[in-house]
Amino acid sequence: MKTALMTIFFLTSFWINPDQEMITLEKSDYTISYPKTWQIDQSDRLTEFYLFSKLEDQNDHFSENMNLITQNLIGMNINLDQYTEISINQIKKFFNDKILKVEKHKNKAGQEYYEVIYTGKQEGTSLTFMQYNFLKNGKAYVLTFTAETDKFDAYKDVVYKTFNSFRIK
Repeated sequence: MKTALMTIFFLTSFWINPDQEMITLEKSDYTISYPKTWQIDQSDRLTEFYLFSKLEDQNDHFSENMNLITQNLIGMNINLDQYTEISINQIKKFFNDKILKVEKHKNKAGQEYYEVIYTGKQEGTSLTFMQYNFLKNGKAYVLTFTAETDKFDAYKDVVYKTFNSFRIK
């Protein structure tokens, strides 16, 4: 039993270590740094990127992930507060989820954003989502992290490190 616990601790700390090496994705309007061990997929036309964690072991069937979507809001006369309120209403309708936290923050670059944390089920799996909403130059940027609810806290440090590296140019 002790050996099994040590193995789980080692694997978990290896895959989700917040001090692991980061890679920077540089785009024309934003940059973000993410863990080198995470797989990036930029092939979806509706999403800027997906980042997938490695599966922890052969019993792990869900890859925790982050993604960024953008939305052109030019001419819509909408601010960050309104955008986040609309987003929360959509979350409640679509997922029937429980909203756990909604807070407005400023990052180190002075950019305002909302942090929204909510829970729900998809295909029978209990998930927790953390979303950062930004608005700049008539464009919404929505960063989302998705994890199995029982693993969410283990990933928080690396996700905060990744999300807090996000900069809009």
